Amino acid sequence: QRALDLGIPAAPTAETLVRDYIADFPEAVKHGIRIVPSLDEAALKPTLFQNTRVAVVTGGGSGIGRAVAQRLSKGGWVVVLAGRRLEKLQETASLLSSSSALPC
Repeated sequence: QRALDLGIPAAPTAETLVRDYIADFPEAVKHGIRIVPSLDEAALKPTLFQNTRVAVVTGGGSGIGRAVAQRLSKGGWVVVLAGRRLEKLQETASLLSSSSALPC
């Protein structure tokens, strides 16, 4: 609230940032990302995601990114996998808990 009082605008949502990036750099994401329709936040119950921890892992298809994704998944995090090769991301997702990974 204090930032707003000082005239600093509110930070954009994560969804807005991702959608703006995709609009600005379509070539960078054309092979490895899927856009889902916007969620109607008013329709979501406030407690639905209250205790959910989400991590975006870049390079999640192999190496350190894959290892980090696996560790986070075992810790109960929802993992969003980002990378250039969708096949590798899907392979990593198959190694994680079925409800904790979203390759994009």
